Amino acid sequence: MIPSKRRATLCWYLIGNNGLNALAGHDTLDDSAGNDTLSGGSGSDLFLFKSGSGAGMVTDLGAGDRIDIHTYTHGVANAGLVTQAGLDVVIALDGNWVTVSHAVRADVLAHLVW
Repeated sequence: MIPSKRRATLCWYLIGNNGLNALAGHDTLDDSAGNDTLSGGSGSDLFLFKSGSGAGMVTDLGAGDRIDIHTYTHGVANAGLVTQAGLDVVIALDGNWVTVSHAVRADVLAHLVW
């Protein structure tokens, strides 16, 4: 048998449970219900916020990460939903919100999936 030179990337999918939810690697973190604190760790992560997700917090937005809010916006960009609040950025979504801790509004806008 000839060993393969291919490398695999391990990906995880996490559904929030009203608490602190964290993974490392290339992850999808789903804030489906409750008020979750999401931390993706290293790698390119997808933070997924769906209708009725409550109040979510992203603690470690970094290069390659995305915040998906398309179930609220249906693909229509609206920068007015995103505001700087001190050291954090808040995304207002039909009575729900996402707080991105220790972030700058322009950076968060660049990471959004409308």
